[in-house]
Amino acid sequence: MLLLWNICQKNDVIKIIEKIQESLSMPINIDEHVVKITSSTGIALYPEDGNDINVLIKKSDDAMYKVKQNGRNNYQFYDELK
Repeated sequence: MLLLWNICQKNDVIKIIEKIQESLSMPINIDEHVVKITSSTGIALYPEDGNDINVLIKKSDDAMYKVKQNGRNNYQFYDELK
């Protein structure tokens, strides 16, 4: 879970998520193995998607599962599930 504050618009979140995904996409060498990591990120925004932490966690989780259903290694805003 990642909590961000002072976010003014969705593009701010997108920039951060894309930087994280870019960093995670770099292969990691462990002994003779190459490990690749991907991320499926669900995003819920306060107060648009809820004003209670439990509601926001549930909605971001719902959005994350939508990403996983659609192929993984991406992000999804909760409000785009509709």
